Amino acid sequence: MSTLSRILATRKPSGIKGSNPSTPISPTEKGSSSETNSPTSLLEIENVYGECLSPFNIHQINLKEQKTASEKEDKKVKTAPVVEPLKFDSPVTPATPIELTVDKALTNECFGKDETVIAHILSFVQLEAKTLGAIILVNTVWNKLMDVDDKWKISFDLIPGDKPAEGESTTHKERVKAIVLLKKKEKAISPATSRRNLKEPKKLDPLDPAPFYAVDYKTIQYKEDPEENIIWMDEKDTGKKAIDAATLSKLIEEMTHHVNYDNYFLHTFILTYRSFTNSHQLLEMLIQRFNIPPPEGCTNEEFAEFKQEKLDKIRLRVISAIKYWLEKFYVFDFEHDADIRNKVNDFITLIQKSNGQALSTMLSRTLDNVATTDESKVVKSVLKCPPIMPIKRNVFTKNKKFAVLDYPLQEIARQMTLIDYDHFSKIEPKECLNQSWNKEHRTVKAPNINNMIQHFNLVSNWVGTEIVRVEELEKRTKKMQTFVELADMCLKLNNYNAVFCIMSGLALAAIHRLKQTYDAMPDETKQTADHLVTFLNRDKNFKNLRHAIRQQKPPLIPYVGLYLTDLTFIEEGSSKYIEREGLKMINFDKCRKFASVIRDIQTYQYQRYALEVYPELRELLNNLEVMPEEEQYKMSLIREARAKKSKAKPKSPEAEK
Repeated sequence: MSTLSRILATRKPSGIKGSNPSTPISPTEKGSSSETNSPTSLLEIENVYGECLSPFNIHQINLKEQKTASEKEDKKVKTAPVVEPLKFDSPVTPATPIELTVDKALTNECFGKDETVIAHILSFVQLEAKTLGAIILVNTVWNKLMDVDDKWKISFDLIPGDKPAEGESTTHKERVKAIVLLKKKEKAISPATSRRNLKEPKKLDPLDPAPFYAVDYKTIQYKEDPEENIIWMDEKDTGKKAIDAATLSKLIEEMTHHVNYDNYFLHTFILTYRSFTNSHQLLEMLIQRFNIPPPEGCTNEEFAEFKQEKLDKIRLRVISAIKYWLEKFYVFDFEHDADIRNKVNDFITLIQKSNGQALSTMLSRTLDNVATTDESKVVKSVLKCPPIMPIKRNVFTKNKKFAVLDYPLQEIARQMTLIDYDHFSKIEPKECLNQSWNKEHRTVKAPNINNMIQHFNLVSNWVGTEIVRVEELEKRTKKMQTFVELADMCLKLNNYNAVFCIMSGLALAAIHRLKQTYDAMPDETKQTADHLVTFLNRDKNFKNLRHAIRQQKPPLIPYVGLYLTDLTFIEEGSSKYIEREGLKMINFDKCRKFASVIRDIQTYQYQRYALEVYPELRELLNNLEVMPEEEQYKMSLIREARAKKSKAKPKSPEAEK
């Protein structure tokens, strides 16, 4: 039996013998005498449970229940005082809307105490005579009346391990849990029922602005941008208002707004700010935002209100934004830039001088944590790494120099996956902006994307090189079959980049023309190859490949060209800036699209594979020997010459007749 059941079951109302409030009311019992009926309305509940059940009283009852049976028998239970019935305009019947009954009851003077309100709601739930929808309505009224989380949670607390007694329904527990979960469902406060609104607002003590600024606040030149510097739009999916375009200053204001705060907007901004500004300018503008001055001519009384309603909230938003920036992008933006780290430390000192010790401590701890953490945010797999599959050696091959394909294919697939993951996990958000990978200096602006592209091309050419080097048809067929099997093993490891890479090698002009070699492969291998080729299909923007990736869970390595295609489409689809009445504003809708692609990339960057590095094999895979594509094609013509075209013989005069 739950705590509430034990409490209410032990409190028999005066004047009613044998009543049991924990027993649900059935329709057949409603016409019986008062000696056998349970209360059927909130009106009768007030008569039965007049004494309030405050959290303290509940605790005391729990302590009493822990006493021995003999002590309980000696203990005399006092009869709860009877409260005068509440009078309503209409009688309380099952046909009466429960929300009207409860609304009137809770706004009546008789329900003046918080504990009494809780007691009535507790009793109402315990009776199990109403639907869950009615209970939600009670909860809504309670939200409007008083916003006291502690009392609510304590009062509805259930002792862990409580089990319902034999024959007792578990719906009571479920309903109680439902009410607790719905506690914060509605935040609107009605002036008619809210006791807080009836109280006069507390008058704030006058405050001198000077101690809250590290510099003379009268000399601060910062001003907020006008509303004309932002353009709003309706999102297609949600219909909510979103920023279409705005100036940089206005974007920072929205990111640190004292009323409207959007975490998703913050994340999008920090992901894409490098497309329209740099880290030093962003930090400088956030510091300026932190030092927002009071209105001109502001009195000490007005400043106290300004500080409470706007300044404190803006400063908290600024610190939260920098904290998120540090936690998520320290390696990218701070670790190798001593100047910006020094600026952050100077800002922490400025916060302390601005009477913001708590905020400075929070930011200082964040900086220390990210600076001293050696491990990245990559999630380590908890799975045990499978053992390495070494090459089989004997006395005759002890000193032999082995090639890549001499190793077990499964181990080759594992090491290829680890190499691809190392390249992919290092890609930074800034490399995905401004088409950094397409420019002349991509080795500097997008080094990790460049490394991944270079390794992709290396492996693809290696596949072609290995096949055309083999003279005999049977051995060449076996080599081609080996690469199909290797691609299939990479697919089982969710390494779609390697699958695309190997199958691209088999699709090279020098290899694709080797019809005799392909036809000699077993039918099962051909079917596997045909299945893998579907991932190379570029129809409908790689529809097959995208669908396959969405069906799998990390760890996973997507084909990086998939995202580069998306980023190129976004970059060329619209301009970076929008001009309005001569004012140049940032196209933030474009930034949201960039952020969506970058988030997809990051989804697969944060969980690594549970595989061990095989240094010997890894070294070979990083230093593959390949032929240029032109040389591969010449070698291919030697392996399988072009079929001679038969010339059409002229028809004889006899045939024409």
